[in-house]
Amino acid sequence: MKHILSVVVLGAGAALATHWGWYRLHAAPAAIELTDQLAWMKAELRLNDEQYARIASLYRANSPRLQALSAQVARMREAYQAFESARVRTDRVDFLAFADFMRHQRELDRECAATLQELVDATSGVMTPAQRERYVRVVRPALKAEKLAAD
Repeated sequence: MKHILSVVVLGAGAALATHWGWYRLHAAPAAIELTDQLAWMKAELRLNDEQYARIASLYRANSPRLQALSAQVARMREAYQAFESARVRTDRVDFLAFADFMRHQRELDRECAATLQELVDATSGVMTPAQRERYVRVVRPALKAEKLAAD
């Protein structure tokens, strides 16, 4: 009995340590990535300090929403994989559940596209016409891809 309890406690401790380690490993790059993106924008678009500060504020304010949407997208991918695994394993499809899944997927796609468009619009509103043109040219492919996914 003591041996089983020891295994359970060690397993729970290892799982907890792995979870915290994974969270720390994946939480830090998001902040670094945002800083890198903002630095790239400042250099590439030749933003002045006031523009940079306003755009950085926009991105930081939207970061929690974008991360939440990203997590939802990851969950939807996992759910799709679960559907596919069940289909392969049982050679059957629950069409009602899959239709509900697809409805949620379309809603999420529309929300992602709208959020991205709002951020691009707010960001470009801070820029001069020349900066805005360059910025929109760079982000246009992502906007088109999001719009296609949402349709």
